Amino acid sequence: MTRESMPSLSVRVYAVALALLAYLAAARDATALDDDQQAALRIATTNIESAAADVESARGSAGTADNPAKGSRLKLTQMRLDQAIGRLNAAAEALTPLPADDAEVKAAKEQHAEVAAVVTEIEAILAGGSKPATSNEEQPAAADNDAPAMAPAPDAPKLHYKQEEQLKNARFYLKEVDRNGAAVAAIVQRLDGEGEPVVHGDVQEALNTLKVADDKYALAAKYLEGLPADHPEVKPVAENAAEAHDALGALRSRLEAADARLGKLTDMGNYPDFDADYEKMGEFTGRYGNFQMTQQQPEKLAEIIAEDAQVLAEMQRIAKAYLPLVEQKTPQGEQMENRFGYFVEQRTAFVNEALAYKEQLPGLIDADIAEAVGLAEQGVNEQKPMYFGPDSGIAQRLGWAEPKVAVLAAFDAEAAKPYQAKLAETRGQIDKMAASLSQQIIDANQPPPDRFEGADRDEVIQIAIDGWKEQQPDAEVIKAYIPSRAWERETKWEWFADAFHKVDRSSLQVQLIVKHNDGLAVIRPMNLRKNHLEGDTIIAVPFYGIDDKLQPSAYLRMEKVNQ
Repeated sequence: MTRESMPSLSVRVYAVALALLAYLAAARDATALDDDQQAALRIATTNIESAAADVESARGSAGTADNPAKGSRLKLTQMRLDQAIGRLNAAAEALTPLPADDAEVKAAKEQHAEVAAVVTEIEAILAGGSKPATSNEEQPAAADNDAPAMAPAPDAPKLHYKQEEQLKNARFYLKEVDRNGAAVAAIVQRLDGEGEPVVHGDVQEALNTLKVADDKYALAAKYLEGLPADHPEVKPVAENAAEAHDALGALRSRLEAADARLGKLTDMGNYPDFDADYEKMGEFTGRYGNFQMTQQQPEKLAEIIAEDAQVLAEMQRIAKAYLPLVEQKTPQGEQMENRFGYFVEQRTAFVNEALAYKEQLPGLIDADIAEAVGLAEQGVNEQKPMYFGPDSGIAQRLGWAEPKVAVLAAFDAEAAKPYQAKLAETRGQIDKMAASLSQQIIDANQPPPDRFEGADRDEVIQIAIDGWKEQQPDAEVIKAYIPSRAWERETKWEWFADAFHKVDRSSLQVQLIVKHNDGLAVIRPMNLRKNHLEGDTIIAVPFYGIDDKLQPSAYLRMEKVNQ
C-alpha cells in the first residue's frame, strides 16, 4: 500500500478509476499489447462493429437474388454497403501492424472476415438488379410535403372532394412519418459515431418512435388506397410514401441490430454474479472505513493492509465485468458506479492515514517493548509476581507490541524483521525474569472469568473438551470457564486459495482447567469456531499444543479451581 496507489478521485469517474485500478492491481502481461496497439485494436473493433450494423441494414433492404432491390431501395442499400466497406478498410488498416498471435487481434480479424463475407453476398444480390444512379446523373427532385398540391394537367380529371380529403389526410400523416423518422434517424446517426454515444435505452425509445411512425404510415397508406395512382396530384404523394416506407425499413434494420447487440450487454441474465459482487464491493468498502477505530484493532488493520493488493485486483475485475452496464446507464450500472466511486473515496482517505501511521510504528513498538521490560524488572526487584500474570501490565504491553509488528510486516516484511526479532528476544528475556518468580506467580494466579450466557454452554464446553482430548486422550478436565458473554460473529470476504471466499462464522474461547498433578492444574484455552455457511458446524482448536512450553501464568493451584 503506497500513497501513490490511489490519488484523489471523483466519485463518478468510473472509467478513469477503473483504468487506475487496472494499473495498480496487476502487472501487465509481458505478451499483452502495449497502449498504442490497444488503441489501434479499439479503432479496429469499433469500425468492425459499425460495419456489421451497416451490413445488417443493407441485408434488410437488398432483397433477394430473384428480386434484388431497385430504385430508392437500391440506392439506400448501396449507400449502407459503401459505408460498411469504408469501415472495414479502416479496420484492416488498424489491424495490419498488430501481432497476429494475440488472441484479441485474432478474434477481431475473424469478425472482420465474417462481415466482409456478408458484404460479398449482398454485392452478388445487387449485381442482379439495376445499378444506382451516380452523383453525375440528374436526379428527380424529392416531393416536398409542405409545398402546395400540384395543379392537375389540363387533360387530367379533377379529384372530387372526398378524394381531395383523402389526399390531404395522406399528406398529413406522411408529414408525421417524416417527423418521427427524422427523430429516429438522429439516433442512427449517433450509432454511426456522430454525436453522443447511444445507449440501449436510446435505441428502445427510437424503436418505440419507429412504431408510431409505422402506425402513421399505415394511416397514410390507407388514405391513398382507392385514389388514382397515376393522377398528377396523387403520384408524387404515393412515391413519397414508398420512399418513406423504404426509409423506415432501413432504420428498423439498423435499430433492431443495435437492440440485439446492446440487449446482450444489458441483459442481467448475463450477469449471474451481480448480487454477490455488489455485496462484495460493499464489504470491501467497509474495510476502509474509520481508520482511527480500525487502528484500535491492529489484527484487523494488518489483515486489511495484507489483502489490499488482492482487494484492488478483485475490484478491477468487478469494475470491468459491469462496465457495460455503467456505459449503458442501466439502474444496476448506476448502483455499481456509485458503490465503486464510494470505495475509491473511502480507500483514498484510509490509505493517507495508514501511511502516516506506518511512519510512527517503529517508535510505538519500541515504546511498548521498553515499558514491558521496565515492568518486568520492577516485578523482579520488588518481588511482585502479579506483574507477570496473564492480565498484567507486561502481558498488556507485549500484547500491544505484537500486533503492531504484524501491521508493520503487512506494510513491509523486511522493515518488520528487526522488530520481530526484538520482540522474540524480549519475550525470552521476560520469561527468564518470570522463572525467578515462578512459584510466586503460580501461587498468585486466579481462575479466568466465567461470563458466558448462551443457552449452548454445555454443548460448547463438551466440544472444547473433545477437541483437547485429541491432543491428550487421558486428560482430566476439572472445570471450564468461558470469559466472553456471547459468541462473536464475523461475516466478510476472505482471501485464501488464490480467491476471495465469503465467510460467516462466530468465535468463542473456552478455557479448560486440566489436572496437572495433585496440587496443580493447567489452563488450556480452546478456540471454537462456528461455520454458519456449513450448518453451524463447530470446530475446536487449542491455543497451544500439548508439547508447547508453558509459562508460570498457565498454572493454577488446585484449591483455587474448587473454590
